[in-house]
Amino acid sequence: MSEIDPLRAAAARISGCAELLDVRLVSMSAVSLNFAAPDVALGFQVEISPEVSHAEGAAALGVTVAFTVEVFEADEEGERGTEVARIECRYAALFVCDLVPPAQPDEVDAFARTVGVMALYPYARAVIQDTTARMGLPALTMGIYRIAIDDPEPADS
Repeated sequence: MSEIDPLRAAAARISGCAELLDVRLVSMSAVSLNFAAPDVALGFQVEISPEVSHAEGAAALGVTVAFTVEVFEADEEGERGTEVARIECRYAALFVCDLVPPAQPDEVDAFARTVGVMALYPYARAVIQDTTARMGLPALTMGIYRIAIDDPEPADS
């Protein structure tokens, strides 16, 4: 069983009633570190760090996710070379969910790490694509955010 399966199970109770009320860009920075050689391919690495803010028994639930993207020169094998740029952005989402009994800390953490990240990822993806283009780099289109599952049910069952 993968690590995400127990997280999704723990997040299920909150996921079933949560409403997304607000999304905000909390902070943003972009730094051009070096000029990329014109004949060198670029690679990137993304780090995603979710945090949660929730008072026990409260209906409101805040999720903040930091996205850090490092753009670097890559050789033919895709090995990392000189770092070209670094983009960091933090998004916050406000959810509301009245649960009886109230959500437990492990449920809240699991919700932030699954649904919270999935809700904010498209916003970060768009700002990162726009920012790389504005920095004179090829527009970086990050793939969709995927949560792996161990045994997906066939689509025709």
